Amino acid sequence: MVLAIFVSAAFTAATTWLRTGNEIILPDDSEPIDPQRGHAVVAVGYGQIGSEDLILVRNSWGPAWGADGHAWVRETYVARRLFGGFSISEGDGDVLQSDAGGIHAHARVG
Repeated sequence: MVLAIFVSAAFTAATTWLRTGNEIILPDDSEPIDPQRGHAVVAVGYGQIGSEDLILVRNSWGPAWGADGHAWVRETYVARRLFGGFSISEGDGDVLQSDAGGIHAHARVG
């Protein structure tokens, strides 16, 4: 699942991240949403710490971001900053479809 979110300064500031063993958890914040800071991440997991729901995301900024390119993000952070999302699946004829917009693209294989 690809998530389109408006990221905050905390998303890029490693000094604000909570480190628990090998895991990185991004803090939630009250920073106003800046529509110029749109970014996409891939949701690759889901979990909890206590009663708090978290989403494990993979970022495209390489292994230096988070823990080898991954970090846990609070569901409240994503819910407040989410502006879109889509899933990609293979089907007949290798057509990729965005569930959000009904846009089709043909996959190139080979």
